[in-house]
Amino acid sequence: MEESKNDKVSVRFYWDNPMTIDQMSNFVYDFLVDFETISPVLKGWCNLGKRRKDALSRKFENSPTYIKKLLLRFYKRDMDEREYSNIGYTIYLYKDREEKPMNLEISSNDLEGYFTALCIFEYVATDLFDTDTLLSILRCMLKHFEPDYGCVQTYNLRKMKDEIGNYFGWISYTHKKDLKLGDEFIVEKDETGGSLIYLNHTEKFYDYDKVNQIFALGEILTK
Repeated sequence: MEESKNDKVSVRFYWDNPMTIDQMSNFVYDFLVDFETISPVLKGWCNLGKRRKDALSRKFENSPTYIKKLLLRFYKRDMDEREYSNIGYTIYLYKDREEKPMNLEISSNDLEGYFTALCIFEYVATDLFDTDTLLSILRCMLKHFEPDYGCVQTYNLRKMKDEIGNYFGWISYTHKKDLKLGDEFIVEKDETGGSLIYLNHTEKFYDYDKVNQIFALGEILTK
């Protein structure tokens, strides 16, 4: 499937984790220190503005002090006396790669009284589509976020099955302990007992000839 080479990829992780502004600032800082070492492509972010010109004019400084300053600019009026934001936080970063933009959103939002932190990393960059690089990105996220679940999805995969949701994809992560999967999947355990699951081939993480296996996996993970 030729169009898959230019597919848009979204890496998403979710976890229940309300944070103070200092916790969020340190959290983002620690994550980006590791994240930017994975590949030269992942270095050098700018604040996300309404227009590309605005975004590129404000360079992001990876330090707890700068991140806290950035968060206070938008969320100070929503802080309580314990320095929790009543609506959560969101940091948007932007990477200009000519016609291959990359966005990183890290947020902790209050959804009807339940705080769910979310990390979304979206890119259109074929040089990051190799399995090893993508798994390195995921392992970095698992190390810092300790999520409850997450996945790697592509736009074309979601088009094939609209109800796919955010629970499974080409690579999936879950805290389920009793998974029984066939040899077509590799299951990689992390320190918390969670499982990183992906197809048992190494050339590319997506394989549209095996998409039915992905949907079958989704039925297991969403039960």
